[in-house]
Amino acid sequence: MTEFFSVILNDGLTSVFQNLINGNLEDKLVRRYDDRHFIENCLSSNPPTLLSSPNAAFTLAEVLITLGIIGVVAAMTLPSLINNTQNRELQSALNKGYSEISQALEFMKTDIGVEIVPQDYAPRTFVNSYKNYFKNIRSASISFQDNDTETNDYNTMKEYQTYNKAKNVFYNMFDDGQFILPDGALVMINNEGYSMLYISIDVNGEGKGPNVWGRDLFTFEITSEGKLLPMGADGTSYTDMSIYCSKSSNDKLNGIACAAKALSDPAYFKKMY
Repeated sequence: MTEFFSVILNDGLTSVFQNLINGNLEDKLVRRYDDRHFIENCLSSNPPTLLSSPNAAFTLAEVLITLGIIGVVAAMTLPSLINNTQNRELQSALNKGYSEISQALEFMKTDIGVEIVPQDYAPRTFVNSYKNYFKNIRSASISFQDNDTETNDYNTMKEYQTYNKAKNVFYNMFDDGQFILPDGALVMINNEGYSMLYISIDVNGEGKGPNVWGRDLFTFEITSEGKLLPMGADGTSYTDMSIYCSKSSNDKLNGIACAAKALSDPAYFKKMY
């Protein structure tokens, strides 16, 4: 059995099975059956003939070897399958979230009869009107981590990290109103004054990870012309991907510009850190 495992480790599963079919393995590794004949019978259309043989039963060692091989293959493939599923879920949630915040803005625009522009909204006033264009929303309570040691200008929001997880994000980008959509997505507003109006959305909710800017947290900007654009797109405030959507950047806003890339690049979620 040790020698059999040694062959698997050294030559790989493909090589072992190919040798079994070609009859090239040493006799000591095929004591119970003529393995070439055994495998050919397994692959044939006549399994009853094989099973009716008095020698058809498997030994405990053979069962354990088979289970071991299955376990190794599963260990190698399951993480990738799980990751791909999570990526598809995040991509779908982003598209859905973008559609919902866009539709609400269009309803608001139609209702008031003018373009929605940052210069029309005093600090912390936008959310009071905007949230009325969503159904069945819930209030959100976001906690902040005070006394940040990195800078005196910002305090960190401990629930979320920048794109490469180098830092916690800074709450001034999210603290002008928050609410939760029926599917659990968390909407957060940055409406500090008359010059900027950002809408961020955690597409799968605060309670579900990874809580990383650019992976499940994305930011959009309402421009001075009244357009809702994914941050990072032409016409938005942050477009330098080497700084604002980078695996190597240590900028405190790293991740803010990833929305444009996530929506335009079909392989974006597959190329995550």
